[in-house]
Amino acid sequence: MPRKVKKPAFKVGDFVFAKLHGYRAWPARIVTIIGRFFVVYFYGTYDRARVTRHQLYLYEKSYKRFASASHLKNAIFKHAMLHIQDALTHPDEDIGYEQMLAEYAHQSESDESDIDIAVSHLTADPNVIVVNNLDGAIIGRTIY
Repeated sequence: MPRKVKKPAFKVGDFVFAKLHGYRAWPARIVTIIGRFFVVYFYGTYDRARVTRHQLYLYEKSYKRFASASHLKNAIFKHAMLHIQDALTHPDEDIGYEQMLAEYAHQSESDESDIDIAVSHLTADPNVIVVNNLDGAIIGRTIY
């Protein structure tokens, strides 16, 4: 029986690909850890989601797998990849990530009410409500 591959330990600030069920893996960075969940900031879209460690892949180790030439044909994904590469080069100038990090630094771990998925870049789903992550307003459009 083959051995299970152990997932690496992730920490706040790690550059990753986050893979939500049914969606393509997207370049992201870990904002905070709440229990067994990781809140990630998505590059290129400035959205966020709460995921488990099984949905995360280290950016450097997974780059070839998730950023192939066929993936880069998607303009939004290509923009996200340019955004994360800029953040890797200048991590102290990653303003969107720093703003989200500051937002979560002031929250208590017990207050998870606004850590819902906000992934407007993924796909249409009538069960998902789109949240404007700048002011938390529900904009109520179907995502796609």
